[in-house]
Amino acid sequence: NGHRQIVDLLIKAQADVNLQRNTGSSPLYIASQNNHLQVVALLIKAQARVNLQKSTGESPLYIASQNGHIQVVDALIKAQADVNLQTRNGSTSLHISSQEGHLTVVKALIRAQADVNRSKNLGETPIKIASEAGHLNVVNMLIKAHADVNASGYAGSTPLDIASQNGHQEVVASLIKAQANVDLQRHTGVTPLYTASQRGHPQIVDMLIKAGADVNLQEKVQGPSPLYIASQNGCQTIVDSLIKAQADVNLREFDGCSPLYIASQNGHLPIVDSLIKAQADVNLQRSDGMSPLDIAFHTGRIQVANLLVSALADVHLRQSNGKWQIETATNAPKASDSIDMLFDLSLSEEEDETVPSLETDSESDCSTPPDDTELSRQLYLALSQAGFVNSRAALQSAAADVLQEILRKRLENEDQFVVGSFSEGWGNSLKTLDGRTDIASDIDVLSLTQGRMYHLKGI
Repeated sequence: NGHRQIVDLLIKAQADVNLQRNTGSSPLYIASQNNHLQVVALLIKAQARVNLQKSTGESPLYIASQNGHIQVVDALIKAQADVNLQTRNGSTSLHISSQEGHLTVVKALIRAQADVNRSKNLGETPIKIASEAGHLNVVNMLIKAHADVNASGYAGSTPLDIASQNGHQEVVASLIKAQANVDLQRHTGVTPLYTASQRGHPQIVDMLIKAGADVNLQEKVQGPSPLYIASQNGCQTIVDSLIKAQADVNLREFDGCSPLYIASQNGHLPIVDSLIKAQADVNLQRSDGMSPLDIAFHTGRIQVANLLVSALADVHLRQSNGKWQIETATNAPKASDSIDMLFDLSLSEEEDETVPSLETDSESDCSTPPDDTELSRQLYLALSQAGFVNSRAALQSAAADVLQEILRKRLENEDQFVVGSFSEGWGNSLKTLDGRTDIASDIDVLSLTQGRMYHLKGI
């Protein structure tokens, strides 16, 4: 409580100045904690042990540094307190004062030869802790005292990495000026640029790019790049900065997922547009065969799908499981819109296809009838002119598989079959010009019913 006179009387009465509570707190620790400078002076004069620690390792100097009591700190340093004494977790007085931003205490400790690069048990140095908290003046003081700006903690995080993560722009600038390595990675491969891109700090992204950061360094666990993570999170300004810095727009995660794919999945339309304009491959597929257009349909991102199609996304790509995009569209949140769009695309492709015209030949009235091959050719041309073209046939054939699956699920019967291809799809079965009809020539629903077997009598 700071009762100096009573403390003085107790000392004269031979009270033990080093007697500790069950937590390890000594009279000097309590006086230092509460900034009772005169009591501290009396206890020091009475030979109180200045380095006596609590059970968790905190010393009088540590607690005074934590609370910013500069006069008590000076008195303890003058009394030969150990400025590098560590707590159980490895923290020193310089660590804790840097964390709390007590600049005058930091100065006093550095002047007393505190180790500016002493690490805590998990590797954190005072400058990393100050950078994390955004204490610019403390960071600058530690840099001036030759603190290692590239010292990494247990997981590999550096002062620049943690400052970039937390958006401390001025601290980032000071660390870069002090020659911090802008491309040092955590154990997971994360860089300061990746972290800033992930957290949405565009000014820091620009600073790191200007300092020469590698825009294509990937995280090591799943493989995302800074552009990928910015595209995923919808950070348009950061995406634009990375593209301008020549980031690889087609650099994929280890599962094949590209920035365009993840932006399409999350419905970030402006970012999809930016990536397309930067020549992103609109048909780049994941390892499972899913394309940006597939995932746009699957998540009901119709505007994104329209944009991808206008950029010449291939509507006929198959996934690795053999599914067509119509099957993906059928399961989409906005299935009807997705399917309508695919049919519109099919119709527009039909208009673009060149269909040969039937030639009239005066000699065709000959008495000899055309053979099967010629009949097949003429039939194919007639069907093609009527609208039976490859793109629609492929789309309608894929729809047959979807219809069959729907039918089986609704009837809870696996013995229902949609035979052949769907609608106009059968027309192209004659394209081989061999006069024979392909087995996928029409559409029928076949139901297999189990029952009693009958045999004709006498056979």
